This record gives sequence, structure tokens and C-alpha cells, in this order.
Amino acid sequence: MLVAARTSRCADLLEALLATVTRQHTGATLVAQVDSLSRRNPSGWSETFNLVDAQLLEAQGNLPGALAAVRRRVYGLGKRRYLSTYLRVEGHLAARVGDTAGAIRAYEHYLALRANPDPPLRAERDSIRAELAQLVREP
Repeated sequence: MLVAARTSRCADLLEALLATVTRQHTGATLVAQVDSLSRRNPSGWSETFNLVDAQLLEAQGNLPGALAAVRRRVYGLGKRRYLSTYLRVEGHLAARVGDTAGAIRAYEHYLALRANPDPPLRAERDSIRAELAQLVREP
């Protein structure tokens, strides 16, 4: 049952993604449906889906909705998968909507997780450091 539900949710996301990328008139409706599913966290919903939901909402120009989606992180008793990605995206979106305190908090948490990253992640970490420094300097 869970596999079927997850497959259905993946299909919903892919359909919304395709409609958004190809600028189909159904894109906004499909993204709204995916976001509604995300808010209910139905059977088969995965923590990664909220990231895609946030990207779709951002592409549709709904920055507050995108920020709300990325802040709907689901944590079980196991690993916090994708936490650094969630924090990076949250910081970016929070800064774009004017939530400076939220952006700073997300970026600082991200940098705490990336204190000593592998070489491929250093440029991303340095970019976040620069964005954080800019946010802290702003009045």
C-alpha cells in the first residue's frame, strides 16, 4: 500500500514539474494540488517531496508558499536526511521574502553542519557564508 501511495505522489510531483517547466496552463493548478498534499502529509509522502514542492511554488512565483513548504520538514526517529539542503533552501527563500532573522537562523544552522565539508561542497558552503555575511551587515 505504501509503495502504491508513494508512486502516486511521485507521479503527482512529476506531472506538476513537467507542467511548470513547459509553462502549461495547468501548472499552477497542479502545483496547488501538490502543495495541498504536502500540507496534509498523506501516506506515501516523503521528506524529499517538500523540497520539490518548495521549488515548484518558487517557480510559480509563490515565495511565501515555497518558504512554508521547505519549513515542513518531516523528522522520524532516524537520520535527518537532506537537512542541510532544507536549511540552504530555507535561508534562500527566507531572505527573498524579507524574513532576515529566519534566513540568518537557517544559514547559521547550515554552516554548523558544513563546518568541514568535503571538497565538492566547499564552494556551496562559501557561498552561504557570503550570503549570511551580507544579511548580517544589512540594517
